[in-house]
Amino acid sequence: MSRHPRPKEPETVSKKASEEYWKAYEQWKKLDIKLDASKRATREEAHERRPSSEQP
Repeated sequence: MSRHPRPKEPETVSKKASEEYWKAYEQWKKLDIKLDASKRATREEAHERRPSSEQP
């Protein structure tokens, strides 16, 4: 069971869509994904990799 209560759902979301979302969310939380921030690119390296059309 989730440690956090589910937020109140908007009235426009169908019950089925909401149930599918929470089922997928619970499955995602169970994934054992280890993120290591020390291995990520620096800001400068990330900007170097962007196509020139996207750079400001």
